[in-house]
Amino acid sequence: MTTTTSTPHHGPHATTSTLPEEEPQARILGIPIDVRGVSEPAVRLRMFDPENPDLLVPRAAGVGWDLNFGALAVRLGLIRHDDSPGDLTAHIPPALARTLPALPVVAAAATSVAALAVAARHDRLPTGFTATFLPKGDDAAWRALLPPLTIAWGAAAWSVVTHRRSGIDLVGAAGATGLGAMTTALVAATGRAATRRGRRSLLAGGALLSYPILTGGIIVATLKAALVRLKEELRAAR
Repeated sequence: MTTTTSTPHHGPHATTSTLPEEEPQARILGIPIDVRGVSEPAVRLRMFDPENPDLLVPRAAGVGWDLNFGALAVRLGLIRHDDSPGDLTAHIPPALARTLPALPVVAAAATSVAALAVAARHDRLPTGFTATFLPKGDDAAWRALLPPLTIAWGAAAWSVVTHRRSGIDLVGAAGATGLGAMTTALVAATGRAATRRGRRSLLAGGALLSYPILTGGIIVATLKAALVRLKEELRAAR
């Protein structure tokens, strides 16, 4: 394993050094590798770090880079650079905090409902889509639907375990919910593609977009609710 060194954030709100969790465990040929995001909430914050202006950051669990939703939200004017999940988690409204762990389970259930509906209409389904959103081969419906169901329920189970172990995990819950929404849309796209052989599926492209949109949207909406509650708490303390 190669040794990494901390590199500073760049931009108008840069800091002079990075925390250990902001750097990957290793790099091979310059490509970051990390697995700590599976078990460490602090590392998962890398994917929503508004204080870091870089749009691409080392993946918290895997090889390569992820989109920094926090930097994107700042550039879109949705939040400020100092609206960090790590600082605002304690101020999330209680009702919302109780709802967050259930969202990935709801998303996985939606994937299951979509899968049952599609399987009832088709004996065979495309096994996936190419980079240009053309349906690939085909297989028995249950085998074609097994990967999205596994992803959705795996993400939901992981999110529930993480919540019980670490408490509120906004980034993890939002990411797992985004994955569930994406798999639901992909199942729907698979069913539609089964009746439109050889044609590109715009729904499959939309499914891929649903992940960043929903993940980022949940985090931003929750942070805004936390900011409102924080202001109320400060007014009450005066």
